[in-house]
Amino acid sequence: MKRFVWSMVLFIGTIAFLNSQDFTSWGLDLKSQSKEGPYTVYQFRAPGNIDLSVFFKGTEIRKSDQERLQGILSIFKGFTTLLPSSIRVILADERTEILLVPRSFRYKDRDLAIYMPSGIQFFYTDFLEFDFRIVVENLFLRIKGQFFKEEEFAEKILAAVLNPYAYIQSQDPEYILKRFQDIEARIDRLLNEGEQINSRFGKEVQEIRGLLGSLKQEVVQQVQTQQTLERKVGDLYAEFQLLRYALLVLNNRGFFGSIRLPSEAGINRLVELKKQQPKLTMDEAREKLKTEGIEMTSKEVFLVFSVYFNEFQ
Repeated sequence: MKRFVWSMVLFIGTIAFLNSQDFTSWGLDLKSQSKEGPYTVYQFRAPGNIDLSVFFKGTEIRKSDQERLQGILSIFKGFTTLLPSSIRVILADERTEILLVPRSFRYKDRDLAIYMPSGIQFFYTDFLEFDFRIVVENLFLRIKGQFFKEEEFAEKILAAVLNPYAYIQSQDPEYILKRFQDIEARIDRLLNEGEQINSRFGKEVQEIRGLLGSLKQEVVQQVQTQQTLERKVGDLYAEFQLLRYALLVLNNRGFFGSIRLPSEAGINRLVELKKQQPKLTMDEAREKLKTEGIEMTSKEVFLVFSVYFNEFQ
């Protein structure tokens, strides 16, 4: 198996030099060469009976594309369980798109390949990420994230396969956003109830000024009800803030999955600036924070704008 994996690594890594090397010397059997739109397409048969398609612009693979392919090589070289049947590599202007159709993907005695009939879609810029869907119990589950190592990738898919409903609740960002919406709706309902109680309470106070003694118990109950509602609103708002911060942390992981906690002071100041200046852009906000001695990355500023103000540009 290791010989097979290293054969795969060899043919992917050598693509960067195809414009100057003999294909057969690298174990690649060139089947055809064609044009598809703006791309030149090479079709190869690679060691391990793998079909390899390489799409690139121009007549030769550029140096920048070579570097991207070398980056892919450094990540793929350790694969031991995910064995491809075919690989399609598209060297686009901004990033490399990779569609890998597995021949075999066995992990912990489970064949994961059967759950991905459309293959695995990878994207590579400065790092490798994945975004594709698997089919489990007639459910289409989205598997999305940054690729760090093969075992972690396989564990993520296996967790979804073994318990798809728990995966939807614990891993899918759409579930977290739904929780936000539910909490906001609950807060709105409680605030409306509080306003109604305040209105009713105010009228009753005017009516019972002369009857305060006999109606004192009712007033006390109304106050207690209002305090209970205010406490519930406060608790829900605190939970809402924690979920917002959790979403920021979830999307602010480092290259190797390390947790990078955003500055709470920076978040609070950024929210304050944005409320004061609704037309404030992300770049302007970051510069203002910097002048105040608060350092936040562009990604952190983007996350605050997205989560707090629903702005994504």
